[in-house]
Amino acid sequence: MRQRVQLHIDSLYGPLVPVALRPEPERAEMLRNMGRDVPTQVQGWGLIDTGARQTCIDERMAHRLYQQVGVAQTYTPSTQDSEPHEAPVYYGLMAFPGTPLPQIEQTMLGMALGYTVQGGTVVALLGRDWLAGLRMIYDGPTGQLDIYV
Repeated sequence: MRQRVQLHIDSLYGPLVPVALRPEPERAEMLRNMGRDVPTQVQGWGLIDTGARQTCIDERMAHRLYQQVGVAQTYTPSTQDSEPHEAPVYYGLMAFPGTPLPQIEQTMLGMALGYTVQGGTVVALLGRDWLAGLRMIYDGPTGQLDIYV
C-alpha cells in the first residue's frame, strides 16, 4: 500500500513540501579530505510546480552547497520573457524532512527563488521530473492535495 502525504497549501502560491538541501555524500567527503568545511544543509519549502519540466533550486544556495555541472537553455513563460535564457545546472541532494518522501540526488536548474511563504523560504520548485515517481490527487472542493509514495 502506498503512503499518503498531506501537503501544506498556500492560498497564493500553492502546494508546499518541507525540503532540506544537502551536499551529496561524495562532495562532503571530498571537502573533508581537502580540509575544507562542509556546508550545512538549508531547510525551507519546495513549491510543487507542474509547469516546470525540471526541478529548480535557489541559485544562491545551490552555489554554496552543490557543484555546478553545466548550463542549460531554458524558457520561463511565467516571467513573460520572450526569449530562452541560460541557467546553471547543479548536481545535489534534496531530502524531505518529516515526510516519507524519498530523498533525491539529481541535476537541478539554478534560479532566483528565496521568497518567504508561510514563515519559510522557498528554496526549490519541484518539477515534473520529481513528480514522475509519485501520484498526486487534488480535491478541489476541500482544497486538499495528497501525494502517494
